[in-house]
Amino acid sequence: ENKKTRATFLDLGNCGLTEAPKELGKLTWLEELSFARHWWDGDVLKDSTNSGTENNIFLLAPTASGNPFSSLTHLKKLWLNGTLASRLKLQDLSPLARLTGLQTLDLTGTQVADLSPLAGLAGLQTLHLMNTQVADLSPLAGLTELRALRVDWTPVADLAPLAGLARLQSLTVWRTQVANLSPLTGLARLQRLNISSTQVADLSPLTGLARLQRLEISSTQIADLSLLAGLTELQELFFAFTPVADLAPLAQLTELRWLDLLRTNVFDLSPLAELRHLQRLNVCATQVTDLTPLAGLTELRMLDSSSTQVADLSPLAGLTELQVLKLRGNHVTDLSPLAGLAHLQELDIAGARVTDLSPLSGLTELRRLNAARTPVASLDPLAGLTELRGLDVAETPVADVTPLAGLAKLRFLNLNETAVTDLAPVVPLIKKGLPLQWHLDASEDGIYVGGCSLPNPPIEIAEENDQ
Repeated sequence: ENKKTRATFLDLGNCGLTEAPKELGKLTWLEELSFARHWWDGDVLKDSTNSGTENNIFLLAPTASGNPFSSLTHLKKLWLNGTLASRLKLQDLSPLARLTGLQTLDLTGTQVADLSPLAGLAGLQTLHLMNTQVADLSPLAGLTELRALRVDWTPVADLAPLAGLARLQSLTVWRTQVANLSPLTGLARLQRLNISSTQVADLSPLTGLARLQRLEISSTQIADLSLLAGLTELQELFFAFTPVADLAPLAQLTELRWLDLLRTNVFDLSPLAELRHLQRLNVCATQVTDLTPLAGLTELRMLDSSSTQVADLSPLAGLTELQVLKLRGNHVTDLSPLAGLAHLQELDIAGARVTDLSPLSGLTELRRLNAARTPVASLDPLAGLTELRGLDVAETPVADVTPLAGLAKLRFLNLNETAVTDLAPVVPLIKKGLPLQWHLDASEDGIYVGGCSLPNPPIEIAEENDQ
């Protein structure tokens, strides 16, 4: 087919291949070639349009003379990747050594260990090596056009070969043995760096990387953020699961949009008070008790303060751009401050001490509400929330679902372990195909009624039970 169309892209994913077909060598016009089921093309995740068996490529060329890649001189992008979950058998990259025009190469989820064949690919700009056997990055030392490199989940420990890659903009070494960041000192163009789940404890090599916009240092032993105070272009910072307690070094990072401090020792949010562009904030499972410093962060769209001692929501009353709010397991009893958050789409108060949902009655954009394991007994305030798609009131005193009768867009309704005995008000949903379920699977649509006493189920439910 490709011989007829001479298309510059060829999708060979899901073709049950174990080696590269010899016929490829005749498709000399190819610029992009994928053997993968899924692949990243820049920031876009793409899927193979083929529906056959997943490939397990282990051989790119049976012999040097039978190397189909030797004639693909126009090839710019090549995806040979498996997944992070499983490795393909591919080990030998020598058939690719002559692809000097290659710009993108993805070897994720292969058994590749030796990168020597790539040493001459001077035009390579993007290289993905996640979940491979690669430990030595030395063959990459001369690839000065590299812009993006991922070596997640590999035995890599030494970043010294990268010291001269001055054009590098994005580097991910998540879940590696890396401990020393000194080789990165001169990479002035670096914008994105992920060193989460590494042995790194010293951030001083990063102090001169003024262009950094995204930094991930989660699950490390880093406790002091003071060395980041001068990185004023930072927009996204993640330091979840670290010993960090003091946010003062962040006070001047006014470009921050996204901040994740999940499961840290932070207790005071005051240093964030002037971060006016902050849009996403996660303080889940921290020592935070007071949200007052957030009162002026009017661009905030997502806030997660679950599993904290927060009880007062009044500082949130003016955050009218909030779309997602998670308060799971908090000491919150009063939702009144949320009454004016007209753009709220998702609210999680599971395990909170809330008894009254009345303040939510005007939140007509609300799509998901989790009020499980709360003292909430009445669903009356939800009657007009016609955009609601998901509602969880499991393990509550709720007995009457009549207020839900007009919520035609509901696709997930969890009534497990409630006092509901009559499902007649939601029969229209059942007639529209929403299945009745007894065992909870939050990923599936349905009405969940496990543990409910239904002495006189509607005929539609009785018939389904019979089936």
